[in-house]
Amino acid sequence: MNKLSTMWSRAKRPVTAMALVAVAAVGFAPAAMAFGNTSKVLVSDNTDPTVSGGAGPYTSVTGTWHFATYDNLSNASSLNGAPYGTNTRYSGTQTGSASGEFSWYTGPLTVGPGGPYTIEAFIPDNVALTPLATYRIERGSTSDCAASTWTLLSNVTIDQGANHGSWARLGAYNFDQNVCYRVTLSNLAANAGWTVWADAIRFQRAYEHKLTIPDMPNVFSANNAGAITITGTSGGTATDIRTLTVTCPADGKVLINGSGESVAKSNAVGYMGIAYSIAKDTAVADINTVIQSSAQSVYNGDENRDFLSIQRFDSCTKGQTITYHLVGYLAQPQTTTASYIWNARLSAIFTP
Repeated sequence: MNKLSTMWSRAKRPVTAMALVAVAAVGFAPAAMAFGNTSKVLVSDNTDPTVSGGAGPYTSVTGTWHFATYDNLSNASSLNGAPYGTNTRYSGTQTGSASGEFSWYTGPLTVGPGGPYTIEAFIPDNVALTPLATYRIERGSTSDCAASTWTLLSNVTIDQGANHGSWARLGAYNFDQNVCYRVTLSNLAANAGWTVWADAIRFQRAYEHKLTIPDMPNVFSANNAGAITITGTSGGTATDIRTLTVTCPADGKVLINGSGESVAKSNAVGYMGIAYSIAKDTAVADINTVIQSSAQSVYNGDENRDFLSIQRFDSCTKGQTITYHLVGYLAQPQTTTASYIWNARLSAIFTP
């Protein structure tokens, strides 16, 4: 498998052809940015060779990491169960202190200028995955991965169980030319009974060049399946319906969408309604983003059903962590606390 030019989605579908079509459509050569090859995406798998001084990608391992082999069908615990490729690595539970690490190395960035890259880890579908997997993102001192000294860029903790069968985002980082980068996973688990899984790391270029148009935006979302009851009676005491944490991208702009089906119920004749807001780093409604769904009730027990659609657009500082809250509250006293929102969702749209 040529991991430098082929990506697999959760359903294991190659998407390289789609990426090349998009680049060709705007007239840019796909070799405009790469880790010494013709693709702007590099995937380092757990089966890559031991780290040395060439083009990469490479891996290194300390401690005990076992192989788990999948045939993509019978051994998968769900449709998304198989790892990237046909196998993955895992470590037995380790609590108190780490006894080993698994590292992925990019090799040097040798084509075009530096720029922002998104880093993601593939988490296979399995049981007892640790909710506190710790990844260390580092910049090497030279293009030689084996001889580099390392500068810490970030420590990232993710819930492997919550991200099983998918690529989990580790953040976006600005990469320099002719420098090796690495991602290291500790085998320290949260509690006895958990395992830590090391499969593949994906490095994806955000822009072909600062003078070209950007790639297609990234979309991240979180949703509640089913009904969330709205009990808050003011913006200051609003019900916190859904949260979504976003890392500010390189261009410093984020678009946030909130959606769902709003159901206001009446407890008296008059107006019934629910107000919604997307708040930033707080569960208190932001008056600048409040919208309301309301209707007149004829008798106690009337319902007003409506589809919620709300947006906010923010400027932010690159690397800043922001938590958005979709909140709601009963806007009139004739609205009963049995009112709710169905399948609420928050989505973030931005270029990486």
